[in-house]
Amino acid sequence: MRVYCPACGHICTISSRTEISNILSRLYCVCLNPECAHSFVSTLAYSHTLSPSAFAAAISRRMASP
Repeated sequence: MRVYCPACGHICTISSRTEISNILSRLYCVCLNPECAHSFVSTLAYSHTLSPSAFAAAISRRMASP
């Protein structure tokens, strides 16, 4: 997965991640451009299924739990 800096467009490193729920995480990012060095938080979220899993029932239960 690639994250790009919203300030300069350079590639960033994900320094850490905090899981908010089963389908939502905060990504703590740092720009690798030394002239920029922007640090920021981005959100990674599950959107939707393209092809159902063989474990569809288990996934549905897991996503419904807090």
